[in-house]
Amino acid sequence: MTENALSDEEYFEALKKIMTLQGTSQVELKPTCAPQFMSLAKSMGVKTRFTRGCLAGTSYCCILPSGQVHVCPYLPIEAGHVRDKAFDEIWSESEVFIKLRGQVNYEGLCGTCEDHNICGGCRARAYYKTGDFMTADPMSAHCYKRQEGLDE
Repeated sequence: MTENALSDEEYFEALKKIMTLQGTSQVELKPTCAPQFMSLAKSMGVKTRFTRGCLAGTSYCCILPSGQVHVCPYLPIEAGHVRDKAFDEIWSESEVFIKLRGQVNYEGLCGTCEDHNICGGCRARAYYKTGDFMTADPMSAHCYKRQEGLDE
């Protein structure tokens, strides 16, 4: 799919169009797996009911039919197994979830970004590109904030 993916510029232009539409629409728009939309909405003064872009492990996870608890459906990182431990224990005690909930654990531009708490970068993209889900989202190097000179 990589050869069909949007370029960085196309990606951020699409987010800008979506957030512009959100400012005039009664329908809530939330770009999936595009956490940078939150920082962009903030800079454009667009109100959303959402509080964070990437929810993986912070307020969202998935339980596979086998019982494995994963950070998100696009990220094959297991946080536990409901056949071995109660879900609420996994949610509160899993090292993976604990790691995702602390900005200090994020590496690169996502770890130092002032909008980390509302964006977080895409953990699945980071993992896909590097094998490390805590490194910077590959889009962060070309994040709209850097394109616009807002986060130098």
